[in-house]
Amino acid sequence: MHRTYSVLTIDNQTVPAVTREAMGGNHLRVTAGTSCPQGGEAVSSGRTVLSFEGDSNTDISFEASEKSKKVSLVFDGDGDCEALITALEFAADTLRTMQHANRAAAARMAPVRSAPESYLTAESGR
Repeated sequence: MHRTYSVLTIDNQTVPAVTREAMGGNHLRVTAGTSCPQGGEAVSSGRTVLSFEGDSNTDISFEASEKSKKVSLVFDGDGDCEALITALEFAADTLRTMQHANRAAAARMAPVRSAPESYLTAESGR
C-alpha cells in the first residue's frame, strides 16, 4: 500500500505522521503519528495523532464530547469493518515504530558521560 509521510503542526509542536489507504469494501485513509516519548506531562511532552477519512462510500458516524473526553466512531457494514481493522493495525504498528525511533533518537542526543579523570589516569599508567 502507498504511504505518504508528512509533518503536522499541533499546538506549535511538530509531529511526524504517515498516511495510508486501508482497503475494504471502501477506502479509508488513516493518518498516524507521534513525537512521543519526550518525557513529560501533556503540556510539555509530545503529541500523538490518529485521523480517519473515508471516501464518499464509507459510512462513518461519530460522537465527540470535549467535556467528557470521549470520541466514538461507528462504521457501518462489513467492508467498513475490514477497512477499520486494517487501519487500526497500521496505526498501531506505525505509532509503535515511531515511538521506538523517537526513543532511539533521544538516546543518541543525550549527553555522553565520560569516565572520571582518576579512572583515566589509572588505566593509562600515569
